This record gives sequence, structure tokens and C-alpha cells, in this order.
Amino acid sequence: MDRKATFLFICIAVGLLLAGCSGSSKTKTPDTDSSPVTPPPTVSDNGPSSPEAPSEPPPDAVTQLIQDALRSDGSVSYRELIDRLGTPRNVNTEPVANTYDPKVVDTLRTMAWSGIEALVYDVANEPRSFLIRFSVMSAQYETPEGLRVGDSTSRILDLIGKPTEQDEVNGEWVYQESDATPTAMILFMKRGTIQRIDWEFYFS
Repeated sequence: MDRKATFLFICIAVGLLLAGCSGSSKTKTPDTDSSPVTPPPTVSDNGPSSPEAPSEPPPDAVTQLIQDALRSDGSVSYRELIDRLGTPRNVNTEPVANTYDPKVVDTLRTMAWSGIEALVYDVANEPRSFLIRFSVMSAQYETPEGLRVGDSTSRILDLIGKPTEQDEVNGEWVYQESDATPTAMILFMKRGTIQRIDWEFYFS
């Protein structure tokens, strides 16, 4: 099974892993906030619902959030993303059946800011949500390693070396960690420069 198919499977099956393994020591630590995960008043599923304009996330805040997400294997909640990056331009939701309990429907939220996108998994009936994927499409944001959209192949190799996996057909350079709960950074390349940077967070 290739990386894309594996990631799709994880998105669908994460409800099973979270619900079925809540007593396991491998399960992610839940948010300490005991209130249900709900959008703040200024955000709706189709975008801002008040006159407040969407925020432009500060570059330093984005870099720090990436670093913190990597340290915690994606344990960044929907609410924390808004607190740290500001009001998204758009929030779309998608119901996902929990394979452990067919009667339970979890939620995938796609949050979009200028040049940034986050995919968050909300656990139904529990105050927990997890970052599954974080994407950067703008050169104004820098990774913790110092990479930006638009950087050349030579700069990538100088900063972080060769990828662990390379898909020349799709222009993907994959830097895969091999810990118990691995994450991956994917550089989407075109004509020798970075077009997009994704971080994918896996759950155990």
C-alpha cells in the first residue's frame, strides 16, 4: 500500500483507533479543556459569520506551531489552531463514520488561512481533536528547518539532505520518521522548486 493510500486509510480508521484504544498508553493525551469541541462564535462551517475579517497568521506563529505539532505528534486541537493562527478564511466539515461504533459519527474539519491549510479530526462526544495534516503553500512561512515554498533543490539538500522516499512522477520528496508514531514531511516539487509543504501525522 503506497503512502497516499495509507494516509487515506488512517483518516478513515482513526476513529477506531481513538475510540478503541482510549485506555491504552499509546493513545494521545486528550486536551485538558473539558468542554465539547465546537467552533468559536466568529467561525462557521462555510467561513466567518461575523464582520471580523479572517486573520493572516504571523509567520513566527506558524513556524512555532509546526514545531510544537511535530513534538506532540499532531496533538493540536481545532480550538488551539484558531487561538494561535487566528480566524480561518474558511472551515469545511465532513462526517466520518467511526468504524468502532457505526452509530457514532466523527468529523473531519478542513481549515484554510492565506497560504495555509489544516485537516483536523474531531472525536464525537469527546473533548478531543487532532491535527492530521498541515500544509503550507506560501513563501512567507518558514519550516523549523528553514525551508520555504520556492526554495530550490540545492537548498533542500543543504538544509535537510536527501529524502527517505522520492516520487519523481508526482514530484514528491518524502521525509519519513520511523518512530512508534511516525510523521512525514512531504515536499511537492515542480521545476526544481518547492510548491507546497505538507506534514502528515499518524496515530497509534
